[in-house]
Amino acid sequence: MEDTIQQVKTDQTLTAEVAYAIYSDEDWVATLRKCANRLCERLQAERFIVLLYDADQEIFEICFQSQPQNRRPIATPLETLNEVDWQMLQRSTEAVGVENLDDDLKLMAWREVFLEHGVQSLLVCSTAIGRPLEGLLVISQESARTWNRAERELLRVVSQQIGLILRQWQLQRQIEQQQKVHQTIQWGLTTMQQTQQLERLERAAVQHISQVLQVPLVALVTWSPGRKSAQIAAMFSTSQQFSMATDMTIPVYTDTLIQWTLQTMGYCHCRPLMMSPQKPANG
Repeated sequence: MEDTIQQVKTDQTLTAEVAYAIYSDEDWVATLRKCANRLCERLQAERFIVLLYDADQEIFEICFQSQPQNRRPIATPLETLNEVDWQMLQRSTEAVGVENLDDDLKLMAWREVFLEHGVQSLLVCSTAIGRPLEGLLVISQESARTWNRAERELLRVVSQQIGLILRQWQLQRQIEQQQKVHQTIQWGLTTMQQTQQLERLERAAVQHISQVLQVPLVALVTWSPGRKSAQIAAMFSTSQQFSMATDMTIPVYTDTLIQWTLQTMGYCHCRPLMMSPQKPANG
């Protein structure tokens, strides 16, 4: 009984320290690192992973992870979960435990990835209990084990505190993105006023869009009203993996991507596109 009482007091101290760090430390990475060290020590776990769900790409982005120096970090992103696992994590009011990945059917979408990294057991909790799934806190161990009630409760409390960091981080990213968009608009207006060369403006525009959106390929496709074919007026690529032949002719009325875009109000989000890889030119 005395050991249990002492452990409860220790856990309360740990959660209080995490809360203090969140509200007092502006360096969120340092805060998460401190939290990872304390929580992994308390739960005798090797890995501490904070996941953030990206609804546009339908993936879980690993925004922070901690593991022993002699262990490989898990590659990002993690695939989205099946409907059963999604609802389980979204509706659960406590941390969900996986005692042995070899035998348990939970979190099947991540099973192969975790097993490849030596993970056998997990403790997972939503960072926003009672709300739509936004993020997850994952603790893992390399041996099969059970997770008792005190350990589940500790992860539940810490995960809600980390949820505050995630929401602040998302807000900061949105603000930064809005600032980039504003800068792009200002740049576009200034450039249009300063140049009379359309081709130069088009090349500069696709390059700037690539930088703002942080994407490896941007292409500007144009055609005259009534014409049946379009051309690539400008293209910017940051990787040889993502490239297009700028001299190709594109049939406007039969090209799937063009038709999708024309029929969509706003931008057209297509995933995944089945495209044949471009063959390298001879010579």
